[in-house]
Amino acid sequence: MTGRTRRALIAPVLVVSAIVAFLALLWLGQRRLIYFPFQSLPPVALELPGGAEVRFETDDGLRLGGWYLPATEQPARATVLVANGNGGNRAMRAPLARALATRGMNVLLFDYRGYGGNPGSPTEAGLLADARAARDWLGSRGRRSTRPASSTWANPWGAAWWWGWPPRCSRLP
Repeated sequence: MTGRTRRALIAPVLVVSAIVAFLALLWLGQRRLIYFPFQSLPPVALELPGGAEVRFETDDGLRLGGWYLPATEQPARATVLVANGNGGNRAMRAPLARALATRGMNVLLFDYRGYGGNPGSPTEAGLLADARAARDWLGSRGRRSTRPASSTWANPWGAAWWWGWPPRCSRLP
């Protein structure tokens, strides 16, 4: 085999190897490309005056945190569960909670596992378990609205999990 033929064969092998290595890195790091949790969280009193720090437990035993803000006038017209998106944490949703509370709605802001100082790492099944636990916390205190369309709020990513997408995930009962 001549030097020229050898170089002609090595170049495509190097290119294919580089592509395979790049795809392998993408595959191994895909969780970091999907989930962008913010861990630091200011005190509820600083971000949401009148709000309360709440804790609830998921079916798999994680204790998650959230902030509950009652409507400024009771009885509330509705209760809104705010599911976070794939970036940030509940502190970034505090302006939304204040606006909803002044319009007569109770609000629960919560963070999924791995977000806002909560333990665990986000997974598809875990996100659904977290949303169920937040919903159940509201229901156990009589703060859940009976009209689903007026009781949930989520960023597009959070809404997808809330309503059971992708299809292989069961909907929240």
